[in-house]
Amino acid sequence: MKTLILSLLLLLGGSLARSLGDNPSLSSQRTSVASAFATKLTTSIELANYRPLILTPLPQSYLQEKDLPENFDWRAVNGTNFLSLTRNQHIPQYCGSCWAHAATSSLADRMNFAQSGAWPSVTLSVQNVIDCGGAGTCHGGWDSGVYSYAAEKGIPPDTCNTYLAVDQSCTARNSCFTCWPKPDGTSSCKRIKDYKRLVVAEHGRVQGRDAMKAEIYARGPISCEIDATQGLDNYNGGIYAEYNESPQTNHLVSIVGWEKQDDIEAWIVRNSWGEPFGEQGFFRIVTSAAFNGTGNLFNLGIEGGCGWAVPKGWFTAKEMGFDDGSEDATDLVPAQPSVA
Repeated sequence: MKTLILSLLLLLGGSLARSLGDNPSLSSQRTSVASAFATKLTTSIELANYRPLILTPLPQSYLQEKDLPENFDWRAVNGTNFLSLTRNQHIPQYCGSCWAHAATSSLADRMNFAQSGAWPSVTLSVQNVIDCGGAGTCHGGWDSGVYSYAAEKGIPPDTCNTYLAVDQSCTARNSCFTCWPKPDGTSSCKRIKDYKRLVVAEHGRVQGRDAMKAEIYARGPISCEIDATQGLDNYNGGIYAEYNESPQTNHLVSIVGWEKQDDIEAWIVRNSWGEPFGEQGFFRIVTSAAFNGTGNLFNLGIEGGCGWAVPKGWFTAKEMGFDDGSEDATDLVPAQPSVA
């Protein structure tokens, strides 16, 4: 059986991070670039305090396996790509913000679907989530906290507060602003008031292959935890599998679909390490249905904990019924050197 699995993966152009004949206990000793920096993800305390907001029936309650296609990909639904852009959390410097990228990307994808792929494609401010969301920092965080924040306050577009890969305080001034050059070589930055934010109507958790597939198919991509091992760091294409009985999640990604190739079913996953990683920023990894239903031993825990949110639409703070402090904020933010 071990030889068969290894042969199938090689035929698919995939890779095993270790031989299936190696000592499986060694898998827990593997570390990666991701685990070295982003070690704080969903904790039991955060899960205990988390309050889902569910108003409509869950897709898993009305969609069964027989209702779902063998292959499904939000990058190509009847010829339309509903996905937002692929981003790199490591630029302009390292920041363990995978949790914010996974959540905002999945939410932006869902809004693209809600507006039938109409222009403009949605890109949400990861920096605003880090600054104001209360769900984490550049040292880690969790996705469902982002969705809770989006339900309460909303998330502005990326052009309001572009990604700096740093931890900042949350102020009315730096939530949404724009700048102009001055004759003395500095820049004058003005606060934008009454800007719109994407607000969430519902959010919750999902786990397990069948429930995940139903959620993805019915409402869009989801954000999921995974153990980013050294093997995954080195992924460069194909369907991935790595034997690991006890994955320790240290990274968050978004699942955008699934496929079946030569009887091996795999998740289609978007990472936040830029397009140079893997398959244009994506990777494929086996589902729990692979290898006669033992695929959960080879997919690094990706089916163990995922988040989802349903977008409500774009609203200003006034429309949402709260004061964001914009009327009291001074117009100028600290001047920066002007660059042509």
